[in-house]
Amino acid sequence: MPVPVEREPLYFGTALVDASGRIQDRRAAAVLGRQRGDSLAMTVVGSSAVIARRRDGVFTMTAKPYVALPAPVRARCAITAGARVLVVADAGQDALVVHSSGAVGSMLAQFHHQLARGERP
Repeated sequence: MPVPVEREPLYFGTALVDASGRIQDRRAAAVLGRQRGDSLAMTVVGSSAVIARRRDGVFTMTAKPYVALPAPVRARCAITAGARVLVVADAGQDALVVHSSGAVGSMLAQFHHQLARGERP
């Protein structure tokens, strides 16, 4: 029987992606209460993947609380085997977002540019 996990507003973690696209972070799926058989939809936005629980989703959560990115999603996000990604579980949106290193770099560059100019992000 799975151990209940208290929902956090946002969970951040970094994880490795294996050759099959499995993201090595069990906590992210657990924070969102993902369960075996949940239908999931994946959308690529920029170089990030958004994975949301949806009745019409074409992907299914496995028994183990891992999420795997299919090869076409990994290709569009420029995520290769062994890459480290930023994983964000957003309980408010009931979504798991996987950011590639390129996406994180772009977000941080913009944020740091604002900081350097004395602007409030």
